[in-house]
Amino acid sequence: MLLPGIGEVLVAQHPERAGGVATMREALRRQYIGRMHIGQSPVPLGSGEALFAGLDLKALGYAVTSKTPSEAAMHLVIERQPV
Repeated sequence: MLLPGIGEVLVAQHPERAGGVATMREALRRQYIGRMHIGQSPVPLGSGEALFAGLDLKALGYAVTSKTPSEAAMHLVIERQPV
């Protein structure tokens, strides 16, 4: 993710590390992220954390600007739109 004054930051969902989904949600809520690329692989329903739970991305000014399917994942680019 891109943070103001910091640049590009990788946030991985990993149980032993701070951050992950809660950090991403908070950064989206505060509109700190300008552009993010998500590689989404199918998983059984009910596993993992929902990244966008409780967020209205459109109301926060975000839009999906690119969707690229591959054999293993769907790649999405989500960007904050100019106000």
